[in-house]
Amino acid sequence: MKSILLTGGAAVSLLLLFTTCGSLWGQSTPEAFLAMLPSPPPASCTADTSIINKFSREIDKFREAYEAYAERSNKQSEMTTEEQQKIASDQMAKMGISSSELSKLENMSEAEQQKWAEDYAAKMMAQSMTANPSQQRETASLISLNEKKLKIMDEVKSYSRPLEMEMKEIELRDTIESRALKARLQPIISQMREINLGEGSTRADAQRWESLSKQAYNQEVKFCEKMSPMWIDYIVKHLAYVKKIIPMLREAQEIENKIGEIQMNKGDLIKDVNAAGAAAVNGYASLLAESYKYCIGKYEATYR
Repeated sequence: MKSILLTGGAAVSLLLLFTTCGSLWGQSTPEAFLAMLPSPPPASCTADTSIINKFSREIDKFREAYEAYAERSNKQSEMTTEEQQKIASDQMAKMGISSSELSKLENMSEAEQQKWAEDYAAKMMAQSMTANPSQQRETASLISLNEKKLKIMDEVKSYSRPLEMEMKEIELRDTIESRALKARLQPIISQMREINLGEGSTRADAQRWESLSKQAYNQEVKFCEKMSPMWIDYIVKHLAYVKKIIPMLREAQEIENKIGEIQMNKGDLIKDVNAAGAAAVNGYASLLAESYKYCIGKYEATYR
């Protein structure tokens, strides 16, 4: 099925009219999940394996708790196809949209959907002017709530844009530095391939191998020293971003719940206000788990 995309101001009067969520009352808050995670580690290229393993175990504990929360929430939100169709049908009827019109809308281009949304919003505004006072108040309340939520989500997006730009810069720097590292390693590796470590090899061969191996290791450490500080700085900034948007996502869901109550008059369709924030923490946890992605570890001699 083709997705329906509504953008800009025209989406205000239609935003979230198709929400069909069940109760997702979880026991955990995003703040509680965040507290389970370790702090971002300092940039390190030679961290001990035991430190990295301890760090990973802490994140694994979070993942177990979050997965249990998500599974419980998904079970609570399960609805039969018939229930979903009934809710959607009732809502379409309330909005004055026939099933045939909805089918046409699904097959429109994004520009056509935008035009349809604008026309529909104008139509609903015109109808609200002639509606009874109760209907007028309901329409005005829906428009106000949708505008408020849209403003919040736009603000969330504005906070994410600098992070998106910085990630692109890191990826570009990674590509440049990786190529430079490969060029530095190539002559070292070529020399290592020439060394005989099999039958007839001498102590001098082993010593030469060890010397070249250490040179290669040092080059990888230099690469890490350039990339790891940038990477850890990005993770720290992402943590600050998640902390900032958690209350915003909670407020946005509270508004969505109010919209659902007005439109559908069904309290059992209220969604857990912590779900989006918890999902944001889970996304951050995946990033945090890669804190040591550039770490080389301590050098271990091949021959002693």
